[in-house]
Amino acid sequence: MAITVWVAFYISPQAWLLWTILFFVGVGLIVRGTAEDTLRREAWPVLLPRVVLGWALVDNAQDHFWTAWLPAGGGFLQSATGAVNRQPLYFLDPPYQEFLRGVVVPNPGVWAALVMCGELTFGLMLAMGLFTPIGAFGAMWQNGNYMLMRGFVAHSAFVDKTFFAVELFCLIVAAGLAYGLDASLRRHVPSPIAQTLMGVPGKEPERLPVGRAEPQPT
Repeated sequence: MAITVWVAFYISPQAWLLWTILFFVGVGLIVRGTAEDTLRREAWPVLLPRVVLGWALVDNAQDHFWTAWLPAGGGFLQSATGAVNRQPLYFLDPPYQEFLRGVVVPNPGVWAALVMCGELTFGLMLAMGLFTPIGAFGAMWQNGNYMLMRGFVAHSAFVDKTFFAVELFCLIVAAGLAYGLDASLRRHVPSPIAQTLMGVPGKEPERLPVGRAEPQPT
C-alpha cells in the first residue's frame, strides 16, 4: 500500500490506472494472507463494500491533491464559500453555516489538508481492514460534515448519504474481520484493544481446523 500511495501522490503526470491496479493487488495480497484467520469464509461479501469504499476515499484524496486544494484551499474553499452563501434549507443549516463562516473559510488550507489526510487515512484503514471501526467512524464523521455543508435535505448530498450508509454498515458488521488485517492481528493484541479498535466480539467462536468434523451430541 505504501507504493500505491507513493504512485498516487508523487508520480506526474497523474498515474490513476497504475495506482489503482497496485491498490487492488495490495488488497488481494491482504485477502490471501488473512484468509486462514477469517472465522467465516462465507463472509467474503462483507469485504466488497469495505474495499470499494476505501478505494473511493483514497481516490478522492489523490484527486484533491492533484487539483490544487493546497496550499490555499482550491475547490474546497469554493465549496465551503458556496455553502456559507446558500439559502438555509432546514433548522441545522444556520448554525453550521456560521461555523463554516467563522472557522473554516478563514483557514481554507488547514481544513483542506485535514479533509485530504482524513480521506487518505480512513480509506487505507478500510481497504486494509486495519482498525476498521476507527476508519469507518472517521469516514462517517467526514461524510456527516459534508452532508451538513451541502444541506442534509438537499439532493446534492445524496453521494455523501450513500457513503455514510456504507461506512455505517462496515462499522456495524466489523468488516475488517472478514479478510482484513483485523482478522489476523486480533489474536496478537490485548482483548480490550481487539474488542474496541477491531470490533472483535467478547466471545468469538473457535474455528475448527480444516478437515475436522463438528462434534455431534450424544
